[in-house]
Amino acid sequence: MFSIKRIIAYFIDYLIVLTYIGILIFISVFLFDSLAKDTSFISPVKGQLLGFFTLTLPVFFYFYLSERGKYGATLGKRIMKLKVIAVNPSQKKKVGLRNILKFLPWEIAHTGIHWLFYYYHQQIELPVWISILLILPQIIVFAYLISVVKSKGKSSLYDHFSETKIVSSAT
Repeated sequence: MFSIKRIIAYFIDYLIVLTYIGILIFISVFLFDSLAKDTSFISPVKGQLLGFFTLTLPVFFYFYLSERGKYGATLGKRIMKLKVIAVNPSQKKKVGLRNILKFLPWEIAHTGIHWLFYYYHQQIELPVWISILLILPQIIVFAYLISVVKSKGKSSLYDHFSETKIVSSAT
C-alpha cells in the first residue's frame, strides 16, 4: 500500500512538472515562434544552459524547497500523506543531495539529447559518448525504480545515498 501511495504522489508531482513544461512550450512556440523554427544557432552548450535554467533548476527547486520546507513534502506527497525526512533529523541538507541525485539522470539525458541534435544537424557521425549519455540515465532510473519496489516504496537508491527516507505523515 505504501508503494502505491508513493507512485500516486509521483504522478501528481509530475503532472505539476508537465504543466510547467506545457507553459514553457507555449511561451517558446507562441512568443518566440521564429526562434523555435530555427534552432541551428543554438550550440549544445547554450541549449544545455537554457534547458537547465528554465526547466531543470525550477523543477529541482520545487522538489527541494517543498521537501525541505514545513511539511517535508511536495504537493503529491502531501496529498498522499507522505513526507521526506533525513535519517538524522539534524541533517536537513540531505534533502538537497536527495534531489540532486534524483534529477541527475534527467540532466545527463538532456545533455545527450542536445549533443545528439548537434551532431545530427552537423551531419557528423555520432560519437560513442553520446550513446552513453542517452543510455546511462535509463539504467540509473531503472535502478532507482527497482530500489523503490524492493523497499516497498520506503526508499530508493538516492534516498539511501542521501540518508533520507519517505515516511507516512498521517501519524
